[in-house]
Amino acid sequence: ASEKFPFEWFRIRKFGDNSLLTYKHYYPERAEINTHCDEFETKILDAEQFEKILSALNFSKLVTVNKKRDLFKHEDLFEVVLDTVEGLGYFIEIEALKDFGSVESARKKLFEYAEQLGLDVSKADKRGYPYLMMKKEGFI
Repeated sequence: ASEKFPFEWFRIRKFGDNSLLTYKHYYPERAEINTHCDEFETKILDAEQFEKILSALNFSKLVTVNKKRDLFKHEDLFEVVLDTVEGLGYFIEIEALKDFGSVESARKKLFEYAEQLGLDVSKADKRGYPYLMMKKEGFI
């Protein structure tokens, strides 16, 4: 059965001659808006062959997200990225690098930091690029 709001997926990220496989599991499950996710990542030698393996196991590609990313780190606390996403536009993404003790505490610190940067946190979108692309393509 197809999920209205998929909460887990694989991502194959290609950059230069390198490729990474990432498994993401979003919480709360089956919710349109997520609070956080588990993320496990490993290098893969041949992305095209791995895509064939996934296809042979009946996984299907839903969307492709093409983006240009500029990455910055603030001390050892936050990672800030400026993304230009093909078909979606421009985004700023902030991720906690430090364990703040709880998801709620990390979210509070992230929003405080975003406000220090002059960002309007009421415009924050926590659904991610795959969700936005799936919505644009009519999958959800």
